[in-house]
Amino acid sequence: MNPNLAKLIDLNTLDAQTIELKEQLSRIPKQIKDGRDKLDGEKKDLNEANAALDVLIKKRKELEQNVVTENDHMAKVKTKLPDVKTNKEYTAILTEVEGVKKKISAWEDEELELMQATDDKEKEIPGLKKIFQDDEAEFNAYKTKKEAEQARIEGELSALKARKQELLQAIEPKLAKRYEKLIEYHDNYAVVALDGDVCLGCHQWVLPQTAVEVRKGETIFECNHCNRILYAQPEPEPQDSAETAAPK
Repeated sequence: MNPNLAKLIDLNTLDAQTIELKEQLSRIPKQIKDGRDKLDGEKKDLNEANAALDVLIKKRKELEQNVVTENDHMAKVKTKLPDVKTNKEYTAILTEVEGVKKKISAWEDEELELMQATDDKEKEIPGLKKIFQDDEAEFNAYKTKKEAEQARIEGELSALKARKQELLQAIEPKLAKRYEKLIEYHDNYAVVALDGDVCLGCHQWVLPQTAVEVRKGETIFECNHCNRILYAQPEPEPQDSAETAAPK
């Protein structure tokens, strides 16, 4: 095979590997972000549950204080009863006391509901906290793994880039320039194989004489349709006759 053609095939292989690695590398930030977003959502749920619990506790304390205040109020009102002179005054005090009792009763009912809601929320929080902590540990391990993968890929890309420069310098400058133009124009695939007489780049039939010359491998030829550089795939080696013979 023409030495320059062999180098061009190696170049194209390097570029194909580079494309694949860059695609892998481009996916890593989103993979990490997706994991972090899931964790942030769980953290938000936990924070909201804790905030809701704080609100319930605060409201209960307010109700408890209101009940204490109204009980004091009712006690003070009742102290006026011995000094009452008329039935109207007596009725007015009893009405006021009854109003305070109803208010206290409503608050106590609400307080019972808040106690139940507080109890439910307190039972909910440990589960949310465990889910978050477990997933946080899992995410941190996953992030470390992905960062190591990112560093590995970046190292491989750097090595591929250096190897590509070596190959480009080892090829005739005009041919190297021609290759770079082709690979830019044809989505990073500038050198393709023949399948019979068909170019595997554009899947068109090449000229018969071109196919013959490509199989010889002595000169560099391009597809007459897409202008990609062509090479012939090596013929499979014949199997040993002893191995393929039918058993007696």
